[in-house]
Amino acid sequence: MEENQPTVNNTLKFIESNLAHVSNPKFEAELILALSLNKDRLDILANPNRLLTPWQIKSVTNLIERRKNGEPFAYLEGQKEFFGRPFIVTSNTLIPRPETEGLINHAKTIVKNIKQPKILDVGTGSGVIAITLALELSDSQITATDISADALIIAKKNASKHDVDNRIKFKEQNLLEGETEKFDLIVANLPYVEREWLTKSDQSVELQQEPSTALLGGEKGTEIIEEFIAQFIHEAPAPKVLLEHGDNQAETLTSLAKKLNPKVHTFSYQDFSGKNRYLLISLEDFLH
Repeated sequence: MEENQPTVNNTLKFIESNLAHVSNPKFEAELILALSLNKDRLDILANPNRLLTPWQIKSVTNLIERRKNGEPFAYLEGQKEFFGRPFIVTSNTLIPRPETEGLINHAKTIVKNIKQPKILDVGTGSGVIAITLALELSDSQITATDISADALIIAKKNASKHDVDNRIKFKEQNLLEGETEKFDLIVANLPYVEREWLTKSDQSVELQQEPSTALLGGEKGTEIIEEFIAQFIHEAPAPKVLLEHGDNQAETLTSLAKKLNPKVHTFSYQDFSGKNRYLLISLEDFLH
């Protein structure tokens, strides 16, 4: 960068040249500069000759280095949008994916005829599922659990941010261990990435920046979900559970549920790309 002319325009070019390895360096350059200047992206594009201060240049340089090292942009920004709302994310939490919005939509449909539904969100992470359900279902009663105390700190901050902290009970808990309450529905987006895929994926550098406990489901990817399904079927804290899983895991998880209890009903839902992504397991017919 030309030291005597630190304008928006040539700073954008400098950032873009340093991020040639990312999929859309021009767009990311605009986002990074907007973040550094604490301005809207359109605002900086409308003022290409605006001069930057030395402090702003330092901020830009820092963000470039973090991004070059594979840190996801959501961590640079400290937030990620989910279901049209901003949520705090840190390196202690998984970054919410668009696919998980489908879990919300199906959960809403499942409980639509239940007055004041009691819902348990297992493995809440940053709290996006529990908080979104609380916001979308104004009469719901939500409990959210996670094995990570650090993740629960962020989840509670997000609940406060969206003014639902008085409607969600947070608990540090491993899956369903020690759960004594009864619910109308359990939702869970548990780790389902297999170890080999994580190392071979073209996203591996960024994915490895996210907490492995929130990503890795084991060697084959389904071990944690399998443990959870067994707990659910044996303990039956709710008549139904809705799971998000990998797009190649529906058959394995359905077979496991049927093996544990041949009487369970299962139904697979597809995500927006037409892949089986969500599994409903119901014990309803024999929980009376």
